Amino acid sequence: MLKTFNVFNVEQIDDVPLTTETVSPEATFDPLLEAENLFWKSGANIIEKGQNAFSRPSTDEVGLSERYLF
Repeated sequence: MLKTFNVFNVEQIDDVPLTTETVSPEATFDPLLEAENLFWKSGANIIEKGQNAFSRPSTDEVGLSERYLF
């Protein structure tokens, strides 16, 4: 799917406060408990690293992307 986005400089907008505060993506990740339970109760070997999610039936593995990528 292809989407277009309009991009602008926030400094050019009046009355928008600028902040230098950064928020860690890991700190804002809010997992769904039902989904977490589904993964862990599946019996599959769950691999939590990398950038690609995958399922490997031959070794019964499920690879999950790092949480900040969700």
